[in-house]
Amino acid sequence: MRPTEMHVAESSVAERDAVRRFACHAGFGLALMTRDDLAEGNLSLPLALSAWLRFTGVEPPGACSGLLGLRRALLETSELDTKSEPTPLLARDPSKALVGLAIYVHGLIARSSSSARDTSVAVVEEALALYDRGAFSSTDGRPYEA
Repeated sequence: MRPTEMHVAESSVAERDAVRRFACHAGFGLALMTRDDLAEGNLSLPLALSAWLRFTGVEPPGACSGLLGLRRALLETSELDTKSEPTPLLARDPSKALVGLAIYVHGLIARSSSSARDTSVAVVEEALALYDRGAFSSTDGRPYEA
Protein backbone atom coordinates (compact mmCIF):
# COMPACT_ATOMS: atom_id res chain seq x y z
CA MET A 1 0.00 0.00 0.00
CA ARG A 2 1.30 3.43 -0.92
CA PRO A 3 1.44 6.17 1.73
CA THR A 4 -1.22 8.20 -0.11
CA GLU A 5 -3.66 5.26 -0.01
CA MET A 6 -3.13 4.82 3.70
CA HIS A 7 -3.73 8.54 4.31
CA VAL A 8 -7.08 8.37 2.48
CA ALA A 9 -8.18 5.38 4.57
CA GLU A 10 -7.18 7.10 7.82
CA SER A 11 -8.98 10.28 6.87
CA SER A 12 -12.18 8.34 6.09
CA VAL A 13 -12.07 6.66 9.49
CA ALA A 14 -11.51 10.05 11.13
CA GLU A 15 -14.35 11.54 9.11
CA ARG A 16 -16.73 8.70 10.06
CA ASP A 17 -15.81 9.17 13.72
CA ALA A 18 -16.45 12.91 13.45
CA VAL A 19 -19.83 12.28 11.81
CA ARG A 20 -20.70 9.81 14.57
CA ARG A 21 -19.69 12.39 17.22
CA PHE A 22 -21.89 14.96 15.46
CA ALA A 23 -24.83 12.52 15.51
CA CYS A 24 -24.26 11.97 19.24
CA HIS A 25 -24.17 15.70 20.08
CA ALA A 26 -27.14 16.42 17.83
CA GLY A 27 -29.16 13.49 19.15
CA PHE A 28 -28.84 14.49 22.78
CA GLY A 29 -29.15 18.19 21.98
CA LEU A 30 -32.31 17.68 19.94
CA ALA A 31 -33.76 15.41 22.63
CA LEU A 32 -33.48 18.29 25.11
CA MET A 33 -34.93 20.98 22.83
CA THR A 34 -38.55 22.07 22.88
CA ARG A 35 -40.80 22.97 19.96
CA ASP A 36 -40.26 26.63 20.83
CA ASP A 37 -36.51 26.13 20.29
CA LEU A 38 -37.28 25.07 16.71
CA ALA A 39 -39.67 27.92 15.89
CA GLU A 40 -38.79 30.15 12.97
CA GLY A 41 -36.90 33.18 14.21
CA ASN A 42 -35.58 31.39 17.31
CA LEU A 43 -31.82 31.03 17.07
CA SER A 44 -31.49 28.04 19.42
CA LEU A 45 -31.36 25.41 16.66
CA PRO A 46 -29.09 27.29 14.22
CA LEU A 47 -26.67 28.17 17.03
CA ALA A 48 -26.68 24.61 18.37
CA LEU A 49 -26.05 23.16 14.91
CA SER A 50 -23.23 25.64 14.38
CA ALA A 51 -21.65 24.68 17.71
CA TRP A 52 -21.94 20.94 16.99
CA LEU A 53 -20.42 21.44 13.52
CA ARG A 54 -17.49 23.41 14.91
CA PHE A 55 -16.96 21.11 17.87
CA THR A 56 -16.81 17.98 15.69
CA GLY A 57 -15.20 19.54 12.61
CA VAL A 58 -17.94 18.17 10.36
CA GLU A 59 -19.30 20.04 7.33
CA PRO A 60 -23.08 20.23 6.69
CA PRO A 61 -23.14 17.30 4.19
CA GLY A 62 -21.43 15.03 6.72
CA ALA A 63 -23.75 16.27 9.45
CA CYS A 64 -26.74 15.36 7.27
CA SER A 65 -25.28 11.87 6.86
CA GLY A 66 -24.95 11.62 10.63
CA LEU A 67 -28.55 12.68 11.19
CA LEU A 68 -29.78 10.26 8.53
CA GLY A 69 -27.86 7.50 10.28
CA LEU A 70 -29.39 8.53 13.61
CA ARG A 71 -32.81 8.48 11.92
CA ARG A 72 -32.21 4.91 10.79
CA ALA A 73 -31.09 3.85 14.25
CA LEU A 74 -34.11 5.56 15.86
CA LEU A 75 -36.44 3.72 13.49
CA GLU A 76 -34.72 0.40 14.22
CA THR A 77 -35.00 0.82 18.00
CA SER A 78 -38.43 2.44 18.20
CA GLU A 79 -41.85 0.87 18.24
CA LEU A 80 -42.90 3.08 15.32
CA ASP A 81 -44.19 1.62 12.09
CA THR A 82 -41.23 2.26 9.79
CA LYS A 83 -43.40 1.96 6.67
CA SER A 84 -45.59 4.87 7.75
CA GLU A 85 -42.68 7.07 8.88
CA PRO A 86 -42.02 9.73 6.24
CA THR A 87 -38.70 10.00 4.47
CA PRO A 88 -37.36 13.51 4.99
CA LEU A 89 -36.88 15.65 1.92
CA LEU A 90 -33.53 17.41 1.86
CA ALA A 91 -32.99 20.86 0.39
CA ARG A 92 -30.30 21.23 -2.23
CA ASP A 93 -28.37 23.63 0.00
CA PRO A 94 -26.65 21.44 2.65
CA SER A 95 -27.06 24.08 5.39
CA LYS A 96 -30.81 24.32 4.79
CA ALA A 97 -31.02 20.54 4.49
CA LEU A 98 -29.33 20.23 7.88
CA VAL A 99 -31.82 22.54 9.61
CA GLY A 100 -34.80 20.76 8.06
CA LEU A 101 -33.39 17.35 8.89
CA ALA A 102 -32.69 18.39 12.49
CA ILE A 103 -36.32 19.50 12.88
CA TYR A 104 -37.48 16.18 11.43
CA VAL A 105 -35.18 14.16 13.76
CA HIS A 106 -36.44 16.19 16.75
CA GLY A 107 -39.99 15.14 15.83
CA LEU A 108 -38.90 11.53 15.32
CA ILE A 109 -37.28 11.51 18.77
CA ALA A 110 -40.53 12.84 20.27
CA ARG A 111 -42.63 10.22 18.42
CA SER A 112 -40.25 7.44 19.43
CA SER A 113 -40.28 8.61 23.04
CA SER A 114 -44.06 8.77 23.14
CA SER A 115 -44.42 5.36 21.52
CA ALA A 116 -41.92 3.75 23.91
CA ARG A 117 -43.26 5.69 26.93
CA ASP A 118 -39.69 6.61 27.77
CA THR A 119 -37.70 9.83 27.96
CA SER A 120 -36.29 11.41 24.82
CA VAL A 121 -32.77 11.03 26.20
CA ALA A 122 -33.28 7.28 26.84
CA VAL A 123 -34.59 6.80 23.28
CA VAL A 124 -31.55 8.61 21.87
CA GLU A 125 -29.17 6.58 24.06
CA GLU A 126 -30.62 3.33 22.74
CA ALA A 127 -30.49 4.53 19.13
CA LEU A 128 -26.91 5.77 19.48
CA ALA A 129 -25.84 2.40 20.90
CA LEU A 130 -27.22 0.77 17.75
CA TYR A 131 -25.72 3.53 15.58
CA ASP A 132 -22.30 2.79 17.06
CA ARG A 133 -22.65 -0.94 16.40
CA GLY A 134 -24.09 -0.50 12.90
CA ALA A 135 -22.12 2.61 11.93
CA PHE A 136 -25.06 3.96 9.91
CA SER A 137 -23.97 6.91 7.81
CA SER A 138 -27.15 7.49 5.86
CA THR A 139 -30.27 5.73 4.68
CA ASP A 140 -28.50 4.10 1.72
CA GLY A 141 -25.00 3.74 3.16
CA ARG A 142 -23.59 6.67 1.16
CA PRO A 143 -22.91 10.12 2.56
CA TYR A 144 -25.41 12.87 1.85
CA GLU A 145 -24.44 14.89 -1.20
CA ALA A 146 -26.18 18.03 -2.38
